[in-house]
Amino acid sequence: MTAPTTLQLGMSLDDYLQRYSDEGRFEIINGVVEFMSPNVSGHSHLIRTLFRRIDQALVDNPNWEVFQETAFAELTPDNPNWVKGALEPDVMVLSKSQWAAVKASTPGWQNGPVTIVPALVIEVVSPTDRYTVIMDKIAQYFSLGVSVVWLVDARHATVSVYHGTLQPEVLSSTQTLTAPDILPGLALSLAELFEL
Repeated sequence: MTAPTTLQLGMSLDDYLQRYSDEGRFEIINGVVEFMSPNVSGHSHLIRTLFRRIDQALVDNPNWEVFQETAFAELTPDNPNWVKGALEPDVMVLSKSQWAAVKASTPGWQNGPVTIVPALVIEVVSPTDRYTVIMDKIAQYFSLGVSVVWLVDARHATVSVYHGTLQPEVLSSTQTLTAPDILPGLALSLAELFEL
């Protein structure tokens, strides 16, 4: 009698970093490699605006750290060299103390993806993004423990705010974006964000 075969989704950390270098930006969503399209100027402008406003709100905050366009990888707990999933949020906010612990305990942390589950993730919709892939990403964020996801859609001038479910609160251009538990000093008018 043969033992059952189990498939291990993902790839080794070395393979992940090499492929990322050789083939360009990609994510691993539900075990599937999804290549990312190049950022266009409007997309990059929104990411920069969001990052600057959040960074400014967190300058004196002892709890949170903000990153932009940085790979976030889910490593297998019993094999920290195996990337089970990898996403690249446009902006993410994560625990400052967890980040300090990773830097102190992980030699070469500078050369790998972030491995801390963010509290807040922001995805800016690209012109070539597929809705099914976006929803798969949001579901994967929640399965990993992300608390809040903002989906920023410049074409419709809306931000969909997801709190642990796939049923968002959709904010329009007359409303203000906040996250009081994570970003207590941030109040960003959508009209300002989308330059309306």
